[in-house]
Amino acid sequence: MLCSKECAKTTVDSFSGVSEQLKNITFQSSELSDMNLQNAAATEEQSATVDEVNRNIANIQQSYRSTNENASKLKETAEHLDSVARQLMDEVSRFVV
Repeated sequence: MLCSKECAKTTVDSFSGVSEQLKNITFQSSELSDMNLQNAAATEEQSATVDEVNRNIANIQQSYRSTNENASKLKETAEHLDSVARQLMDEVSRFVV
């Protein structure tokens, strides 16, 4: 009978320790879940930032193309004006005062 009581007490004490360990595991699991939620939020924010950077880069590329195209047109216009100016200079040089 004494052995049964001691065995029962040992079993109860062991389960008490197990209960504490389960509480600790539950707490740590909750902390991990919170950390995962924080990581998910940070990842979502970073993804939004990357999307915005990509849009800005696309806008910069479009601006570059447009500026390059306009510079090319400006060069052509300047070359044409230079040609017209040379022709006018040739015509003016024929006049004698």
